[in-house]
Amino acid sequence: MREYKFRGKRLDNGEWAYGYPCYIDNEPTIITGYVKQVDGSLFHCNTFYFVILETIGQYTGLKDKNGKEIYEGDIVKDSNSRVAYVTFLQQEMGYVLVYRKNDTRLLGHRNTGNSYDIDFNIEVIGNIWYKRISWLQP
Repeated sequence: MREYKFRGKRLDNGEWAYGYPCYIDNEPTIITGYVKQVDGSLFHCNTFYFVILETIGQYTGLKDKNGKEIYEGDIVKDSNSRVAYVTFLQQEMGYVLVYRKNDTRLLGHRNTGNSYDIDFNIEVIGNIWYKRISWLQP
């Protein structure tokens, strides 16, 4: 079964919070503790963090060659030492790698010759929120 979880950068200290997204008092939030239903409509959670909305990314369900979880927004290096970032692409119905100066997609994609195979030799080297995307500029 696929594991559903998310992460977002905390407003208070800039560290990552891992869990499930929601809104509390109209603020984007990651719930990291358990959630239980108190009555028919009220929920209670024991731990949550307010996060920067744009930084919320979903876990892809994949790990890199070192066993690190891969999230939307991660910057990765592939087996050919090319750098790309991970994003969800609706027309591909899944997560893809977007490379600088072209639109080759991997995780896999027909343009790479991998026929939608997954490149298991990728390595997470950062994310777009630590290294602003200046490296993506032509």
